[in-house]
Amino acid sequence: MPLQLAVLRINAADPIIRRYPNTKHWFLAGHSLGGSMAARYAFDHPEKTQGLILLASYSDRDFSDKEISLLSIEASRDGAISKNRLEESRSLLPSEALIITMEGANHAGFGHYGPQKDDLEADLSREKQQQKTASFIHSFLEQATLSEDD
Repeated sequence: MPLQLAVLRINAADPIIRRYPNTKHWFLAGHSLGGSMAARYAFDHPEKTQGLILLASYSDRDFSDKEISLLSIEASRDGAISKNRLEESRSLLPSEALIITMEGANHAGFGHYGPQKDDLEADLSREKQQQKTASFIHSFLEQATLSEDD
């Protein structure tokens, strides 16, 4: 991404999807602003995306009546994201969306870039938070792709 900002290249998935035409399931994922941009892409390209994974993020697009598998992992110690905005955005998610609040996790712990302004100190190590995140995502993808193959 230019300057490490997804907002500067929302359609970055297009060349990857074109490169692998036989791939059956495409799931987009993103952290923070990257998740919001992944949501915009998924909303604008429903024919290309079967799922969306938001990490300490939210959508500003209305998926409430869309058929998309969606996982949102939030952090109980996230001081960087607007809690009000996060709560308000839940009404935009499909009713079947899986929302997980990871206790002890913080905003920056989903990445590896150091402290985040306004974030709270995590009760989990970054490694443990990322390990748990990977486990949640793995389970979600298994369930989502199994149900799509039925």
